[in-house]
Amino acid sequence: MNKLYYFLYFLFFTMFSTVAEARENSILLNFDYINQSTSQVISFNAFSEKRYDDVDFLLTATSDSGLEVTYSSADTSIAEVYKDPNDGNRWKLKINAVGSVIITASQAGDETFDEAVPISQNLVINPAILIITAETKSKLYSEEDPELTYNATGFVNADEASVILTGMLTRTEGEAVGTYPILQGSLLATSSYTINFVGANLQIARAPLPDITFENETFVYDGTPKSIIVKGEIPPEVVITYTGNEQINAGTYTVSAFIDGGINYASETLTAILEITKSPQTITWTQSLITGCSGETQIVLDATASSGLPIQYSSSNLNVATVNGNILTINTAGYSDIKAYQLGNQNYLETDTIRKLNVRLIGKVKQKWNDVLVFDNTTNKYVSWQWYRDNSILTGATRQYYTSAPVPLSGTYHTVVEDTDRNFMETCPFNVLDGISKGEIKVTPNPSPRNGSIKIVLDYTEEELKDARLLIVDLTGNIYREFTMVSPEINIPAPSNPNMYIIYLYFPTGDKTTVKFLVN
Repeated sequence: MNKLYYFLYFLFFTMFSTVAEARENSILLNFDYINQSTSQVISFNAFSEKRYDDVDFLLTATSDSGLEVTYSSADTSIAEVYKDPNDGNRWKLKINAVGSVIITASQAGDETFDEAVPISQNLVINPAILIITAETKSKLYSEEDPELTYNATGFVNADEASVILTGMLTRTEGEAVGTYPILQGSLLATSSYTINFVGANLQIARAPLPDITFENETFVYDGTPKSIIVKGEIPPEVVITYTGNEQINAGTYTVSAFIDGGINYASETLTAILEITKSPQTITWTQSLITGCSGETQIVLDATASSGLPIQYSSSNLNVATVNGNILTINTAGYSDIKAYQLGNQNYLETDTIRKLNVRLIGKVKQKWNDVLVFDNTTNKYVSWQWYRDNSILTGATRQYYTSAPVPLSGTYHTVVEDTDRNFMETCPFNVLDGISKGEIKVTPNPSPRNGSIKIVLDYTEEELKDARLLIVDLTGNIYREFTMVSPEINIPAPSNPNMYIIYLYFPTGDKTTVKFLVN
């Protein structure tokens, strides 16, 4: 009976447990299906050791979910993490101090992924290297030690030597003449730095000669050798040898004087500066640049420099004239500043001078009656006038014509005119004596080729040229041609000898007019 009872009890209990477990598993399966999520893992490599002077660096931990990893620092006074807005908001780490700090990488998860297990890495920050370089020092025997100074390089994060460094340098003991190493002594840095000390020496030397001077001197270039010497009470046994003296050209020279003091005095080398400054130069230029009334098309410019160096020229108004070498070519009437300049060289300073080129209008002034002058404006190119008599302004004479009424014209007249392009120029002088005009001489071409032909046009009437005499001479006074019967236009062959020639036109009254022309 007992055996049957136990068998039935075992069978019932086994069936009940199986049914209950099946129902429980079904519930759990249904719950997992509703709340199913995925885990993620962070990869965060260990740090290599850093130094206090290292720059900010990128944090590179990743999650296998692809979600962004965030970071935190256990001690921001040692290192801090941040997102750099100037670098795509990537995470970076900034070192603030020496020490050890835990940096943790985290990922909080989202609807799909569970929060990741944070990963921490220890970051070790070692001191920066501070290079302390002692400066070489020297003194004479029996003198006090100079201050032992140094140069410090390697500071970062706006650190200053006055805050970081304490203590001072020392040197090996001793006062005899010789060499003594400079030591780090008590000089120390804070924990942020490790000192790398570079030593130097203190040199104790023999005393120098008393009352010796070797001073800088300045000379002006004149083509002769220049030297400087040691001055003072020099004992007979002292021998001085110079290097760098006997300079001629302008410049700055370092001259060395080696003083061999023998047994009783210290030998030493002194240096001084020998300076030879550039010499000023002057330009001599007396040439008149008032032209145009004789038909010249070119002028040979003849400025000279006191240095003997070549002169260059420029024109401020290229419409009026251009310059090539020392040949000025006239383009039209008007004014231009012609600059003669010498750029100098090693021994001479630059210099320049300016002369006004006045290319006059020829044949524009005509006389009407004995008291009226008229400017020829048939082209309607000119818009204003100012008349002059004997180079003095005629007040109110600002029209195309000028009248001296009620008295006859008498004197030398010209007018300054303005054209439609606002260019100013003046006319050739128009000479009138008691109402009778005296014209000008025009030579074309000018310059003239040798053995060519020359046309001489005289701006005078036949009556005015009656009993006049025309003479053509070279610069030495040799007569090339002479005319006692002078007409308003003369055509002659050009001289065969290249030279400057002068035409003289003499009147019975004793007056004369001249013009130059060039044969090349």
